[in-house]
Amino acid sequence: MRWYYFGMEQLGQNQSIETDDVKPPEVFEAKADADPALAAYSSQPENNPLSQAFMEKYGVEYSDPQALAENPDKPSPEISMVIPVHNEGESIVGLLESLASQVSDKSAEIVLVINNDTVGTRDIIDKAIAEGKIDGSKLRLVDCSYETKEDGDAKMGGVGLARKIGMDYAVSSGSETIVSLDADWKVEDGFIDQVDQTMSPDIDGFTFQTEGIANDDSSREYMRVMGQVQRYREALGISAIKKEVDLESPLDKNTGAVHVVRASSYAKAGGMVPVVTGEDGRFGARVSESGARLKKSEITVGVEIRESDTPGGQGESLKKFNEGLVTNPDKPGEYITIDEAQEKMDNSKEFQAEQKRQEKIDEISKELIQELTSFYNNNKEKLQTLEIEDIDSIKEEANTSPLISKYLLSSENDFSQLIGILKDSTTVDQFISGLRDKLGDAVKGRVEESVAS
Repeated sequence: MRWYYFGMEQLGQNQSIETDDVKPPEVFEAKADADPALAAYSSQPENNPLSQAFMEKYGVEYSDPQALAENPDKPSPEISMVIPVHNEGESIVGLLESLASQVSDKSAEIVLVINNDTVGTRDIIDKAIAEGKIDGSKLRLVDCSYETKEDGDAKMGGVGLARKIGMDYAVSSGSETIVSLDADWKVEDGFIDQVDQTMSPDIDGFTFQTEGIANDDSSREYMRVMGQVQRYREALGISAIKKEVDLESPLDKNTGAVHVVRASSYAKAGGMVPVVTGEDGRFGARVSESGARLKKSEITVGVEIRESDTPGGQGESLKKFNEGLVTNPDKPGEYITIDEAQEKMDNSKEFQAEQKRQEKIDEISKELIQELTSFYNNNKEKLQTLEIEDIDSIKEEANTSPLISKYLLSSENDFSQLIGILKDSTTVDQFISGLRDKLGDAVKGRVEESVAS
């Protein structure tokens, strides 16, 4: 079993190594020759995690940087999944078990960036490999420590720098697609296949749907209140990202995280933003502003809700919540009491109107799914024969179903897509998921328009 360490010695061991002339693999050189953005990005020493310029800029020390440079006996992957690791403990094992089992038939690898870990997470990973829970040949480990540094109003370091180290390494190793994950996420079987299938030729990146996993009453109440705060901000057009901490450009809105991105689009956008917290949203804005073609995918990942001391992160927000504080709905980054926040939201006429509008949209959506479920059960077997009378019967039922006819059928093309998705689906969940993928944006627009009117 191969376990590719980028560092076998103890953290913080000071080494001097000439790394600026490290030669990238031939497969990357070929890609860079064909892609000016890749060539321009990777020609800068500041974007090579192995370079002295990079290490000096961010105060990075690797246990054994030469091991990273040697890159032993490992072909370039199509997909690199980058996971920052800091004081994760046992919680990371389940994620690695799931991912490592899924990459067995894929040209993919998992890049772990262990940074300033003080609870023995690396030992826990080693033990899981030794016990056969994780296939170590699917992993790469970047073992490093670094300082937190000031850059204007922003602090560089933390999870943002860990992501940059891993994602920049993935670019230089020739990876086609980079996936940004967190160590406390939970993914379903088939996750990597979903990523592979979603990254179609007509897009440059996409984001996941995240679903909070609460393990106690406090976490569940936190999720309820924060969900309300998020809806309040959306209704009033308030960005969750503070403009003054972005490193390069002002943001007009919260673009959101980009979790999967082509290596070429990553390079064109200038790479990951190496800040202590909020790096995913700022990176999303940076990728969007670079002109990348992005979408929101249907891939859902679970996010464990737990306390932490990372400044500005969700863990710190939960910790504050348990002390009776919550982020100010009007001023992200500022904390007020939970009662004060609730009063702000209750007294906002604009928000209350939006709440009622959203409740009506949710009601229509629920009824529409009920109609579609009945439609699927009534008509799936008719497609076995594909007789004209069956198609006519299906069309008649669609046209007489109040919500299906109103929100899904604006043209013959819509009906053709409905029939095609029905024919290709073996379960009602596949049918509804297919409709969301093909017609979801149009249906959403029609529902919202009907509620507004």
